[in-house]
Amino acid sequence: MFKYLLFVSGLFFFSHCENDTIISTEEQVAKDDDIITSFLKIHTISSNGNSLKTKGNDDKSLYELCTKDPSGVYYYIHEQGSGKAPLKTNTIHIGYEGFILPSSLVFDSSFSRGYPLDLNLSKAIDGWKIGIPKFKTGVEEKSNSYTSYGKGFLFIPSGKAYKTQGTRNIRPNSCLGFRVEVYAIK
Repeated sequence: MFKYLLFVSGLFFFSHCENDTIISTEEQVAKDDDIITSFLKIHTISSNGNSLKTKGNDDKSLYELCTKDPSGVYYYIHEQGSGKAPLKTNTIHIGYEGFILPSSLVFDSSFSRGYPLDLNLSKAIDGWKIGIPKFKTGVEEKSNSYTSYGKGFLFIPSGKAYKTQGTRNIRPNSCLGFRVEVYAIK
């Protein structure tokens, strides 16, 4: 019985080691960029800018619409806000939906919870520190009601997200996408 357990344990160990091949940082960056660009080439944005859809023959792909930051973060600004651009040290009032690439599996959403997040950007993942300042904030019309705010999408390589650690809901080395609405600086 002991030999059988040892054999099964060995199979389990080796089967998991085979799938967790260690690659260099440069290889991971290239792999992430392939995942993101492949995703962007087959998707486009809905007319209201609130969702992604499969690209049709006459649609521009997200790849054509996005800008790539030198860090490897891709962003698309559907509407630019009329306020200020947040700094990496600001606390922001933001609506977001995060999804894993390439599956589009949603892992978190302030929209589905029904209320935005207040977050000090210095505590966010690197991809947010890079991407969110590209969106300008909106104008507060009445208490917690904003107009003319920046909205769009971020597509973040794993090295600017949760890297090799992952989280409870996100596997290590996962590329992430976010729909964002940047309401205000608090």
